[in-house]
This record gives sequence, C-alpha cells and structure tokens, in this order.
Amino acid sequence: METRNSNNVQTVIERSRDECVAKIRQLHGNQFRVLNWKTVKQGGFLGLFSHYAVQATFVVDNSDSYSRYGQADRYGQSERYGQTEKKAAPQPEDFETAKNKILQNTKTNSNPQFQVILEEVKNLRDEIKSVRHDADKEDEIIIKIRDILEDNEFSPHYVRSIIDRIKKEYSAAELEDIENFNEVQDAVVDWIGESIRTTVPELRTRPHIITLVGPTGVGKTTTVAKLAAMYANPAINGIVQHRMNVRMITIDNFRIAAIPQIEKYGEIMQIPVETVDKLGDLEEKITRMDINTDVILIDTIGYSPKDYESIGRMKKVLEMRGTGSESFLTVMASTKASDLREIMKQYEIFGYESVIITKLDETDCVGNLLSVLNEKNKSVAFITTGQKVPHDIEKATVLRLLMQLKGFKINREHLEEKFSATDNDGEEDGRSSI
Repeated sequence: METRNSNNVQTVIERSRDECVAKIRQLHGNQFRVLNWKTVKQGGFLGLFSHYAVQATFVVDNSDSYSRYGQADRYGQSERYGQTEKKAAPQPEDFETAKNKILQNTKTNSNPQFQVILEEVKNLRDEIKSVRHDADKEDEIIIKIRDILEDNEFSPHYVRSIIDRIKKEYSAAELEDIENFNEVQDAVVDWIGESIRTTVPELRTRPHIITLVGPTGVGKTTTVAKLAAMYANPAINGIVQHRMNVRMITIDNFRIAAIPQIEKYGEIMQIPVETVDKLGDLEEKITRMDINTDVILIDTIGYSPKDYESIGRMKKVLEMRGTGSESFLTVMASTKASDLREIMKQYEIFGYESVIITKLDETDCVGNLLSVLNEKNKSVAFITTGQKVPHDIEKATVLRLLMQLKGFKINREHLEEKFSATDNDGEEDGRSSI
C-alpha cells in the first residue's frame, strides 16, 4: 500500500502484519529488523469511508541479530535475516491437571482476606445450587396453589407468605402426593379467611356521623343513598334491626349534577338532604339538626390521591368539634393493588379504619383487595354489587368475600361453620396477618 523511507528507518503500511512483512521482503529480502507496529487510519472522504491498516517501522540490518518481528510471529517462528528457526508449538495442558493445579494453589494460599472471600464465594455457590434444587423439586401441589392465587391477583408478598406457610405446615412427603391437594387448598382458603377483617359501624352516639371519602368515580353518592335507605328502612335488607332517623349532607357541590342526584334520592326515600358550601358550614348545620337524628351520612368530593392540596382542604371542611364521627374509605373492587396502596396512603389523614368496597359485581378477582387490606391492617364494612338504590348493598362477611375467589373448590358448609360467629357479630379479634 505505502512505503516511507527516512535514512535507514523505513515504514510500510498494509492491511495486515503479514502483508507488511511480505512487502518488506519484496523490497529488501530478509535483511531487516521490525522496530514496532502501529494501527493507523487510512483513506476516506470528509471523515467517511476510512479504514484501519497496519504500519510497520523497520530498519535494513545486515548484522547477525534477531528481528523483533520474528520474536512475535504468531506462526511460532523466529525471523533471523530471512532464516527461520522452528519453535515447538506449546502443548495444551490437560484440563484436569490445570484445574488441580489451581485448586492446589488456592489451598496453599495463606492470605486471610483471600480465605474469607473464598469462603463467601463457596457459600454463595451452595446457596444458588440449593435454590435451583428447590425450584426444580417444587411439588405439583404448590405449583397449582401458586397459579390459583396469582390468577386471583393476590400480591407477590401474599402469595409468597401462603407458599411458605404450606411448606411449614405440611411435610415434603405430603406435598409430593397430589392426592393431598384438596386438603391443602381447603387449608389455604381458611388462611385467606383468617386474614380478612370485617366490621360494622357501632352507633354509640346521637347523632352518629358517617363520612364517605375516596377518589372520584367510585360511587360514593350512590353508596350514601344506599346506606341512608338501609338505616331508615330495616325491611330493605335486614342489616339493621330498627328504623332510624337519618339525614344526608353533601359537600360535593363541584361535580355537575351531584347535588340534584342526592336530593332526588332523598326525595324518593323521604330523607332530608343538606348542602355545605364553605368552611365551618358543616358543624353549624349538624348543630341545628333535630336532636332525634340518629345517623348523619356525609357525601364528599372525590379527588385523585395525587391531589394532596384538595384532599387537605376537604379534611379541614370535615373537621368538627364535640361530635362522634366515623370515616370510611370507599374503593372500587377492580382497583389494582398498586393504586389501592396509593389511595389508602393519601386518604389516611381522615383516620379511617375500615373500607367500603363498591362495584364488586364488575370484577372476578378480589386478591388485590384482600392482599392490600391485610398489608394495611384495615377491615371491610360494606360491599355494593350494583347501581340499584336502595338495594345492592350488603354487610361485608368473610364468607361473602371467600365465595368471590375463583379456582378454589369452596367448602361453603365448612366456611359457614368456621366464620359464622365473626360474620354475625362483626368481631375483629383473632384475625391473623399473612
């Protein structure tokens, strides 16, 4: 490609080392000595189409010494003024011999720090092998239970806890026998039921104030109307024992048609409705109400859980002195677990202890709800299953929520016997966390 000459030191540029050597031999025979090699960029136009080549710097040398090129020849030959000395090609070392040599060197290394690192590496290797072994040996029963739990959209943490409990409660021999699947899945359903807390409002004061909070679109206004009908007319669903004097209040005067909607419900059920327009107005209206009022239901504005300022302002509107008040977070059954965690976190400022699950009829999965409620240690008070007012509302029970599970063979008779006392009394004691 190119040859340059400066006194006795010369250079050639070719595409490879071999081509450089061939070029030098063509010009000077075998009487040369390579001083160094260099990779250079050649050609191109405006920085394009360039390529890399090899540049050899050499001297013509008639003395009796070895060429530097020959000593680095990849063919295992030594260049000496054109004569070649054959070198024996290195023989590959036997693998087992090399391995044993490394292990022997390792054993004889007395550096304490090196030994600590070596021990940690060995432990890590053993741990990885153990995990792989356990995964390879995972029993069909556990695989089936995990699939059912994930299909119900239980959180990874909840699923992991259930699987760990199975392995703790049952022996390896029991889990290897698929005939035990029904027994194991019955136990799992029991454990899920034990992790569910239910409650009902205790009307200890007069008036007892129940406030529904939650994001927009979850059905708070409709749920307030259903609760009002439930307390005002026990014959509707039998949740309460006797008729109560009920009032409804709305502070949702920002949503279009919100006030007309709740006023229409009040008109049909003959339940008075009040509206709140400004800070301090709520406490004043409650103070002026009939002393015989038993229950006041408050419908609030729905805000995104990310709208912290608006949620904070609504908290100030709802602040009342000297009155008994209880807040319930209202959430849709189909809310995914990550969103539910965020909603529950941001509405925590209202001090709710229990939730109302709406639109349970619109989803097949409750694992998301049960997982997060268990994580947050919150109970369920009511469930709504449609848009019909005053119907489509029921008291939350463990049995009702377990019946919503899919994939499990539900033993209803057993579950009614196991959870009937809790469901009837609304007790929360004795519940376990997954």
